[in-house]
Amino acid sequence: MRQALEPWRLRHGFELEWVEISGDDALESRYGPCIPVLEDASSGRELCHYHLDVEALRRWLAEAGRDD
Repeated sequence: MRQALEPWRLRHGFELEWVEISGDDALESRYGPCIPVLEDASSGRELCHYHLDVEALRRWLAEAGRDD
């Protein structure tokens, strides 16, 4: 997912924060086998997990006023 997100990040100027969950029982319990997870840090809303959902990303960008 990281590689798939990079062109989107460069084009639309959003920031990504990578969080290592191994060793953190709470995060491992919350996300389990769904990692990686793309989440809006300001709202906590999960946009997608495991693979990039381009349509979900487009909706989020539109809501944030960062669409084309």
